[in-house]
Amino acid sequence: MSPSSSNSESPSSIPRRRPKQLSAKTMQKDSDSESNVKRKSSAVESKAAVSESASSATPGRHSHRPVTLILAVLCVLGLSLLIRRRPSSLPKTYALCSREGNIYTVDDINTRTECIVVHHSQILSVGTLDETRKRFGDAEKTGPVANALRLRAFKNGLKFYFVEPGHIVVPGLADAHAHLIEQGFKRNLEVDHCSSVSEVLEKVVSYINARPDILGDKNVWIQGMGWDQTKWGNKGIFPAAADFDSEPLLRGRPIVLRRVDGHAIWVSPRVLKESSDLPDSIEGGEIVRDSDGQPTGIFVDNAMSLITPPPWTDKQMLEFYITAVKEALSYGLTSVHNADTSLQMINFLKKVADADKLPLRLYLMGNVRSNEHLERFINYGPAGRLTLRSVKLFSDGALGSWGAAMLEPYADRPDSKGFLLQSPEAMSKLVQNFWNDDFQVNIHCIGDLANSVVLDIFEDLLRGEIVSDRRPRIEHAQIVAPADLERMGRLGAQATCGMLKRDWYGSIDECKCKKDLFADWECRAHSVLSSRTPTDLC
Repeated sequence: MSPSSSNSESPSSIPRRRPKQLSAKTMQKDSDSESNVKRKSSAVESKAAVSESASSATPGRHSHRPVTLILAVLCVLGLSLLIRRRPSSLPKTYALCSREGNIYTVDDINTRTECIVVHHSQILSVGTLDETRKRFGDAEKTGPVANALRLRAFKNGLKFYFVEPGHIVVPGLADAHAHLIEQGFKRNLEVDHCSSVSEVLEKVVSYINARPDILGDKNVWIQGMGWDQTKWGNKGIFPAAADFDSEPLLRGRPIVLRRVDGHAIWVSPRVLKESSDLPDSIEGGEIVRDSDGQPTGIFVDNAMSLITPPPWTDKQMLEFYITAVKEALSYGLTSVHNADTSLQMINFLKKVADADKLPLRLYLMGNVRSNEHLERFINYGPAGRLTLRSVKLFSDGALGSWGAAMLEPYADRPDSKGFLLQSPEAMSKLVQNFWNDDFQVNIHCIGDLANSVVLDIFEDLLRGEIVSDRRPRIEHAQIVAPADLERMGRLGAQATCGMLKRDWYGSIDECKCKKDLFADWECRAHSVLSSRTPTDLC
């Protein structure tokens, strides 16, 4: 999942931000008549910082004390959405209010308020509408006040903006584990809502027919993501390369479709033919074969590296990036911990940051090949929104592709316990090297065996260490033995959990596991929430 490329696409070609209101977060301008409120269609670019880590803090409790960036970037303000080179029409100092008191402060005592006063990257005041008008003045209703702060911005009183009735203002949201550029890639050709092989093929056919340049050139590689054989009513049987040939338009084309978890790929016969020199087996992966020993077209985990489609160009990465960032901002995300960031992605995002066109904070988890150097930087770029001080490593695969490393065999595949992607000894050495280089270490663990092995490594690593300085993380921690869950809490390691419903866990438990091994967190371990976009590790 870490292609690399460096085709030229100047960061100046990245569209600048334009103000755009987000759904359910529209602002209104206070007019002379309280009943006649004019909508303000622009949002403001907030330069407030979001913490690089997933930990949170509580803002000051005094309603008139300056609040420095605990509230971070407000979702309702929305960062500009990278479309046009048009600056925000909002002033740098203003009051944002909710007549219903639906501004949530994350303050244990004053949990909701009517107004906040924003000045550049700070929230200066939290209080009622009357308090705010009396203290700072209202440029249109009450005029300036003599005792306002001695700032030029308050000379004539503030402009007041109001959210629509029924809408709320909340602090900016941080996603603790996502794959931003891959999300944009997936949106290009996503097949995760398909309920059969034939529906997937129909999607690919439609994709080709809608693009004349691809329709007329059978050498263009077609790549997409999202298929899930467990939803097809065929007992979870993997698809095969031969399936593509059932559609005449797809015959002879190089096609690679990633599974929804990102841990397996399904390729076409042409790709198989061009990758004919395959090993019999590969450590930490699987080349799925038929009864005659021939590859079927499914490659799992480390075996995916045997298939090498053309790397993304900078132009493609730009398209994926814009798509994903617009989507992230529309959900109120202002900070993303970007997992598995390849060297190509790092270089691309540094260009974006250099051009000051990164409208949200990115905390990168670097992932490089053994011979590549990983640069460490904090608050990179003019806006200081890009940080790389952590790494993402992989201990195992995912449940749906039978690659999660389990202590017991899978209930629906009793001949397999999954596999570790590398030996515990190799993983331990890698972890220690990155730790010595002052990186936070974040490790993907799904199965209970993988979680146990990594906790062994962390236990050795943390002897004599102050864990809060660089708290190591287990990404997903999906199936954890009760004793290991207790150990995780004792060590202070952090678990990044996906936001999944209990019934989802139940359905996986029934078909994958012989007993209930899913983690019952209940504050036993430090944990943060994530979307895991665009993957689904079922």
